[in-house]
Amino acid sequence: MKDTDKLEEYRLGLTNRFQVLLEGETIDEQWKALKGTLISTCQKVLGYKTCSHKDWISADSLKTITDRKKKKAELNISHTRAEKPRAQEAYANAARTAKNSIRADKKNSMEALATEAEEATQHGNMKELYTITKKLCGKFSDPKGQLRTKMERLFQVKSGRGIGGENTLRSF
Repeated sequence: MKDTDKLEEYRLGLTNRFQVLLEGETIDEQWKALKGTLISTCQKVLGYKTCSHKDWISADSLKTITDRKKKKAELNISHTRAEKPRAQEAYANAARTAKNSIRADKKNSMEALATEAEEATQHGNMKELYTITKKLCGKFSDPKGQLRTKMERLFQVKSGRGIGGENTLRSF
């Protein structure tokens, strides 16, 4: 864990829970208790894994998406002939509004990036212009994910085929 406060809280929670475990149990019972302790401490300290969305999607769009999911669940639950068409129409409307709001968010995001690119060209900032252009093209990769050797030298992926048919890495 990178967050030192969470790491310390996790360690403290584990030490408190380990004191409760009994010594006179069999190995299987000790293992089950240990496993349960680790899992419950992780869930308590870290919480459950949350879904991450694109940064350009607004909160209103996320609300419309959850509304669409609720309408889909209602459609799946409806059984009678009278309920089914109403549920289908409600789901279709919810899906349409969700798609339209996401499209609008994407358009606003792209327009904001385009204005940033225009400002970067006016100021002569070519590095920022290059990164914005890569984002607009959809070919943007995070520079933090580069491979490094133990001596902090960068690896470069060689485009040709190496031994065994895979791409080879070389340092520069």
